Amino acid sequence: TAAGTVERTPLGATAGRVTYGLSADGGLGSILVGDRELLAEPVRLAMWRAPIDNDGPSVGPGISAPFARPGWLAAGLDRLRPELVGAASRRRGDEVRLVSRWRWHGDGHVIEHRQTATVLPTGAAVIDEDVRVPSELEDLPRVGVRFALASGHDRLRWFGPGPHETYADRCSGAVERTWASTVAEQDVPYVFPQHHGTHVHTRWCTLTDRRGRGVRIQLDGLAFDASHHRVEDLTAATTI
Repeated sequence: TAAGTVERTPLGATAGRVTYGLSADGGLGSILVGDRELLAEPVRLAMWRAPIDNDGPSVGPGISAPFARPGWLAAGLDRLRPELVGAASRRRGDEVRLVSRWRWHGDGHVIEHRQTATVLPTGAAVIDEDVRVPSELEDLPRVGVRFALASGHDRLRWFGPGPHETYADRCSGAVERTWASTVAEQDVPYVFPQHHGTHVHTRWCTLTDRRGRGVRIQLDGLAFDASHHRVEDLTAATTI
């Protein structure tokens, strides 16, 4: 495929040396640069994070107190079940759109989700996530996506507040600039394992291997975190 054009395949698209593909159960499931795969698993909706201390304890006498954690668990946000509605590859002008739609089933509610990965002639892709949450779910752990890269992409850079983790209530002590770290250095050794390492108001981040190969993600003010720990494992852990 010549640079500057996008070739559509039945469930994917190629631009230059980059090929994007949909997985069998929907969603962007492959990013090939030449013959090197960047993704470890498909890009997926992320409505759950490991609860922090302020969300309520997981053990002890306060487990049934009116914290956020019991409501999240009662709604099944930690175990949403995906139902694929449809997936397609569509051309629009000189771009190709890879579209997937799901219904995510919790306990007594359904979350509608559409992912559109628009492959550009430059080889880059714009990923739009449209998530429709029912009105009864007034309090959520998070609304985002999980972007799991193949092993070896452990060099992190970002432009935004840092160098420590930042949240809505922890920004005043941070400095906005370009920061560099490893993914392992993002771990925060809380006494009880919980979500950690978030960086809010980030313009962009990169995750690369030792040779500088990897991905650049344009965030335009969104938050991100990078971790070697899967959220399910961190939720269940009693120590890291």
